[in-house]
Amino acid sequence: MRPVVKPNVNELSYTIRSPKNNMTQLPSGYKVYQSSLSVVLGFVVFVSSLAILQAQLVEPSLPNGPLHLESTPTHRLNLTIELDLPPSEGVVMFPLPPDTASQRVLKCEMTVYTGEKSRAAKPARDLGPFKKPIMTGALPRRSLGKAVVHLELELRASRLVPGKGEQLPPALSRTERIALLDSEWHYEHNDRSFRRWIKENNLTRGKDETDRDFALRALNFIRHNFTYQIPDPQYMKSRVDELGTGQIGFYVAERSAECWGLSRVYTSILRANGVPCRQVSGFMWSGGKDQLGGHHVRAEVYLDGVGWILVEVAGAVTRKDCDLLNLFGCRGNNMVIFSQGVNYQLPGSSGPGNIGTFSNFAVGTKDGRWKFPRGRSMIVVQE
Repeated sequence: MRPVVKPNVNELSYTIRSPKNNMTQLPSGYKVYQSSLSVVLGFVVFVSSLAILQAQLVEPSLPNGPLHLESTPTHRLNLTIELDLPPSEGVVMFPLPPDTASQRVLKCEMTVYTGEKSRAAKPARDLGPFKKPIMTGALPRRSLGKAVVHLELELRASRLVPGKGEQLPPALSRTERIALLDSEWHYEHNDRSFRRWIKENNLTRGKDETDRDFALRALNFIRHNFTYQIPDPQYMKSRVDELGTGQIGFYVAERSAECWGLSRVYTSILRANGVPCRQVSGFMWSGGKDQLGGHHVRAEVYLDGVGWILVEVAGAVTRKDCDLLNLFGCRGNNMVIFSQGVNYQLPGSSGPGNIGTFSNFAVGTKDGRWKFPRGRSMIVVQE
């Protein structure tokens, strides 16, 4: 039991009463010291709150004129990711990591070992509208096996800088733009209640508001109106049933979510306003030579004349003391991205395997079952 501190009415001192009723008298100076410490701590809290309030009052803005994305190499990583395979017939798959503003893939290959044989995985595509690249290896017989992925990549720190770049980024095709604005599974932005919520919170792009200015304003809104919290699955299900909406309706009603949900809300807001946006998923990297860290999801926004930029939505919510411009198109070299976009439809012999964020292995068996285990990762850092 914690000692209870009580004031002694007869003396300017404190009496500490322990569980055994032993009495220890503290000098009167202790009370003065405690009061001074409280004042100091209160002042620190006041200054911190004032700084956060000031940040809320100042609307962040980007420099006028054209911008381009500058990307600088920071680290080179060699990753080995292994997965032990149980006896089964079917396929094992792994996403082919994309080139982004924060990474360049130099080499990626997967080998499948069954018994004494080894087979190199073959390139393939998912069945979705973007035909995202994957690697697939056959499991021809029911014997123990192993899948090993070797990945060599260059992490890069990116930032938005004034002026035009030396080369314009590739423009989106009409088909790509339509798909990136689509209201699909996970992005139900055409839902009536979500549209009403957008209007009520002034999250409609102004007539003269550029894509980049609106994207930054939407991020600032989420920063100051949402909290980071991993939802309880049972509570989410009951609230979704109560609200009569999809999960996106749950997030905006609760105004809280984890990295997946926060970036999903952000993506839906931008798509609803005609700004191409998608989610990217992967694993954090702390800079060490051990395994990759926890799973993480960010957003990517396409800006005409700039290209795809990373947006750290969860960081904007959890790090309110950080300049918002440092989370909008900047850095990103603390994460290895394995999938660009969500809603994968993996080709299987007995039907597709549907998964939102495909960031590691997928195993599809001949009887139509799918599992999505995470493999063991080992990292070698080349400075």
